[in-house]
Amino acid sequence: MTLSSIHSLVLTAVQNVAADRLQKAVCGLADGSLVVTLTRQSDDEIRALVKNGDGKEYGVTLTESLTTCSCKDALYRGGVCKHAVGVALHVLRAPQPKRATTASQFLSFHLMWRDGIVLCGESHPDRVQVWPWTQGMLSWPEVCPSCVTAYQHPKPAIARAA
Repeated sequence: MTLSSIHSLVLTAVQNVAADRLQKAVCGLADGSLVVTLTRQSDDEIRALVKNGDGKEYGVTLTESLTTCSCKDALYRGGVCKHAVGVALHVLRAPQPKRATTASQFLSFHLMWRDGIVLCGESHPDRVQVWPWTQGMLSWPEVCPSCVTAYQHPKPAIARAA
């Protein structure tokens, strides 16, 4: 994903957000009450899950022509909500993942727990499958081998000293 395609995708959200929603997004990202988990990034769209301070999670999609969120504010008011602009700001400030160079690497995806942790530790995966996944899925060639290994052979928890 190129920097110019990122800018064009987030520009719609940032240009069309009301000042109060922008302020809520900035504050939420700063204080950690908005947690953004990117689920898909391409030159055409950005998708993410955004968890608010109450633990409610919303799906956000950003494209050049459309900004959507599953929250009531966006659905009923029809404008850009704090969750959507939060995704836009998150993408702008996050280091961009390095693109794979072979065709087979473009097809791979990582396994992610619902809390946003990727099993292999990849910090900015391009594609993820969020838990639950099926046992058969673990044998697919598109699944990150390190994620499969981490799932099948979890590291034991380190005992804490009392």
